Amino acid sequence: MAIRTLFAVPAFALLLSLATAGAAPSGAAQRPVKAKCNPAKQTVTWTDRGRRVRRHPGTLAENERASIVSPIRGHRMYFACWKPTRRASFLTEYPVSVTVPPSLNGRYAGLTLARHGNKPYRQFRSVNVQTGRVLHDSGRLPPARGLGDSLVVVTRRGAIAWLHDSVLHATDKSGTRTLATADRGRIYALAVSSSTVYWTQGGAPHSATLR
Repeated sequence: MAIRTLFAVPAFALLLSLATAGAAPSGAAQRPVKAKCNPAKQTVTWTDRGRRVRRHPGTLAENERASIVSPIRGHRMYFACWKPTRRASFLTEYPVSVTVPPSLNGRYAGLTLARHGNKPYRQFRSVNVQTGRVLHDSGRLPPARGLGDSLVVVTRRGAIAWLHDSVLHATDKSGTRTLATADRGRIYALAVSSSTVYWTQGGAPHSATLR
């Protein structure tokens, strides 16, 4: 079984402009944007305040059926693209940033959101790329003290494991719980398969099954 791996290294600390729509955990992002994606032409087209906009986006994450894209050249809105239907769901926009690349697993995306400046916070969520709906959300959290110390992975069912401020958490159908804390060593090499999250701590491998 293939395992998708993300490493919490400083190179991923380069911030990409992203924003939150303030959606409730069970709902879709609320900004009134109607959008379509064209995987063949690699474009996203949307209507914004009565004006039709088409852009060749940058791709942050992609698999065979889904992608997370960020239109460039003056537009800071991010979309989730479901390739089979060409549906593009609005996700977020400036002034919130993402600190690491999104995690994609099947139809679900895991996002790490970060607001800087006034009222800073971190937020972790999973989104159904096919429908645009938010499945799980950590809520807004105080910023991590360490640079690059925020990371998320998502399972095939949309559960998320997220590393924040040297503590590894999981959010799934049973709620949010703590998987590991820094008192036993640094947590790194966070990875995920269909429903299991893996990590290394103190030189030893660990795992947990998410619902």
